[in-house]
Amino acid sequence: KSLERLGTDYIDLLQIHWPDRYTGGLFGQPDFSPKNMEKDDSTSFEEQLSALNDVVRAGKVRYVGVSNETPFGVCSMVELAKHSPDLYPRIVSIQNSYSFLTKRE
Repeated sequence: KSLERLGTDYIDLLQIHWPDRYTGGLFGQPDFSPKNMEKDDSTSFEEQLSALNDVVRAGKVRYVGVSNETPFGVCSMVELAKHSPDLYPRIVSIQNSYSFLTKRE
């Protein structure tokens, strides 16, 4: 119904925003540490990409991307898609904030 309300058959780019898990290092937070991922019981990368793959395979979405994602998250998703392209779509865009106020040297 959402696509019908938009008057289209598909969406060109669907980006997921603000991961519901530990991200660290964004917007002035302390640097990201993979060790902190062990404590995190949020939605796995596999589950997220699998759901996105469902809408891509259904023809509702052409491409998927991420926003406000960590380098760890991006690399994890890229590796999953690289090793299992039939199961997981490849992310094609990254939209992260860039601000002189939170820039690190």
